[in-house]
Amino acid sequence: AQQVTGTVEFDVAGEDEDVMESSFAFWGSTAIDIPPHSQFTTPVLFQKAMADTKGFAVTTHQHQLGTNMKIWKADGTNVSDDKLLIESTDWAEPPLKMLDPPELFDVGEGLAYQCAWDNTTDSQVGFGEGFGDEMCFLWMYYYPSNGFDLCMHFNAGSQTGVCNHLTR
Repeated sequence: AQQVTGTVEFDVAGEDEDVMESSFAFWGSTAIDIPPHSQFTTPVLFQKAMADTKGFAVTTHQHQLGTNMKIWKADGTNVSDDKLLIESTDWAEPPLKMLDPPELFDVGEGLAYQCAWDNTTDSQVGFGEGFGDEMCFLWMYYYPSNGFDLCMHFNAGSQTGVCNHLTR
């Protein structure tokens, strides 16, 4: 067995310091249907952020057939490279991109994202939590907290998702 060690470092806020609670958004698509021995790329999908929040970090999530995921700050599905926040080609160890300064979301603004896969298997691959399934999700850490923000695209023809804002 391999022994792995690590460290965690905490910065403690002083009693007189104001602390702002943060939370995270988990947005993605279940509209994944990849034929055997083929490549598939989603359309650019868009999800509005909660207005007057600031995103301070983003990352991507795909399974083993994932080859690329991009996230842009946007106000719809028309995206430009100058608004690209992160591009990941490593499904196993996607980077966590710290947004410095944080991205402020005005009314109607949010994140656009796109996923690509290369299905090298003999099976049709769809959305799921299992070993042979795929995912297309982004995490965004934001403040001030309005609770966990879960948004899903269920339909390949829809460019925006259905959300459930889980507040305290």
